[in-house]
Amino acid sequence: MSYLTWFLNQFMRLLKVKLDKLGSKMIMVVDLVDELSESLVKQLVLKKDRAVVFKDIPKVCPHCHSTEMRGVEIMGAKLGVLLWECSDCLDIFLKYDMVKTERELQEASKYWTNMSDWGRIPRAEFN
Repeated sequence: MSYLTWFLNQFMRLLKVKLDKLGSKMIMVVDLVDELSESLVKQLVLKKDRAVVFKDIPKVCPHCHSTEMRGVEIMGAKLGVLLWECSDCLDIFLKYDMVKTERELQEASKYWTNMSDWGRIPRAEFN
């Protein structure tokens, strides 16, 4: 794990927002991985968890036993949740097998967005 990844994980833990079990977040592939050159699944998912697929959101995290699990949607990948993430330990788990997940992540890695083009939505208009 690179220092940048470690630092971002620590930063995210400090700023973590608790979501309910059905909560999800949408991010881009570049927000998840250090490099786009090798297997993206191998960068995201611990080796011991790559063979385990959770079709539905796990009730508890297999590692830290937290009940704060959420879905992760990737912009440019399939519509809906592609991965599961523990909000406490930030470990990521597969919703689909490695081959399908890798294919979706590789496709999504071609996408880019400029956040300043989105405009600012006043907090009162959040849904």
